[in-house]
Amino acid sequence: MGEEGHHDQRFPPERRLRKRREFLRLQSSGQRIHGRRFIFHFLVGRSGRSRIGITVSRKVGKAVLRNRIKRWVREAWRRSVTLHRERKRGETPYDVVITAKRGIDDFSFAVTRDELVHVITRYLETLDEGGPRRRKRGVARRR
Repeated sequence: MGEEGHHDQRFPPERRLRKRREFLRLQSSGQRIHGRRFIFHFLVGRSGRSRIGITVSRKVGKAVLRNRIKRWVREAWRRSVTLHRERKRGETPYDVVITAKRGIDDFSFAVTRDELVHVITRYLETLDEGGPRRRKRGVARRR
């Protein structure tokens, strides 16, 4: 396959969060959504493209498992074109840090992709409705 066939499949640096301060900014001031296997930290993006950062602690498992989880998350993100919002289409780009939870033993690519798509779609719906809703501190959630 030629160079042209691989060009659309790349995961370029402008799609990734790379600096520690970017991760810390999202984890401290971003909106947090807990999934079954991951914690997602969202913040409306400063750049023109949506970007992703992935963290997998040593508590999750050995290096082979941690690297596999990161590859699956990157691949699910790359393949899910609907998750990427661009300013040129009038939509708001966002940054997301995805942290794997420990103690989960049923990781697979399909499960990872489904959770990623479900949670990010839920977040994008809140953006369409005017932004994430914030609860005041000390106010209990109604059930």
